Amino acid sequence: MKVCVIGIGHMGRIHAEKLRDMAGVTLCGLADPDRDSLEQTKARHTAPRFTDHKQALSLAQAAVIATPTETHYAIAKDCLERGIHVFMEKPITSTADQARELIELARRKHLILQVGHLERFSPAFRAALGTIKDPMFIEAQR
Repeated sequence: MKVCVIGIGHMGRIHAEKLRDMAGVTLCGLADPDRDSLEQTKARHTAPRFTDHKQALSLAQAAVIATPTETHYAIAKDCLERGIHVFMEKPITSTADQARELIELARRKHLILQVGHLERFSPAFRAALGTIKDPMFIEAQR
């Protein structure tokens, strides 16, 4: 599968590293409007680099969106309208209406729209599930 990463900040770089090493996956593009961020990836990635995410979409079957939340809706919509599967960092969008629209668009196009919620699978969270009943306040330090 050909996958591009949109947003090459901290999380985007992690996704690019993982995708680069996955069997059956070709990292087909890196996109970020910040040229310096793209330049910093040259030593580790040979994938084409783009300042406009739409250029990367022409090469991709799927996209990872690791951009600021306020950009998720527009970028994901661009992907889905082009028939591209989407994995994005949380939160899905800035508003519930935007999220519902993307979910419906993905359903209509028979595409995967997935949001990363990695913490659900952390050992600490899974252990806490058995003891937490009706929390009224949660505080966490990491």
